[in-house]
Amino acid sequence: MPFALCMLCDDELRDRLVRDGFLVFEDPTSAVRAIAGLHKLARAAGVAAAPPDNSEATMVAGETLDEAEAASLLAAAGIQMAPGRVAATPRAAVASAEALGYPVR
Repeated sequence: MPFALCMLCDDELRDRLVRDGFLVFEDPTSAVRAIAGLHKLARAAGVAAAPPDNSEATMVAGETLDEAEAASLLAAAGIQMAPGRVAATPRAAVASAEALGYPVR
């Protein structure tokens, strides 16, 4: 299954990610169109992928998510996520970094 990234990065990082097998896009519209095209090709070739169990992943059209909500939604859809925490204060950020381990980005 291809893994797509939508991000702005320098050419060196983009090239490395592509060599590692990632699909890299600068804008989400291009990413969605490419994935839809891959899906159409797979269906035409008779390759059927089992849909993920996303019964826990729900979103209302037009709803805007913050980073933590988006990560939770992706995890509910079966996409592995790095551990993270939301910190409202510098002290809470330090405590979170100590709990998760350094380096924190």
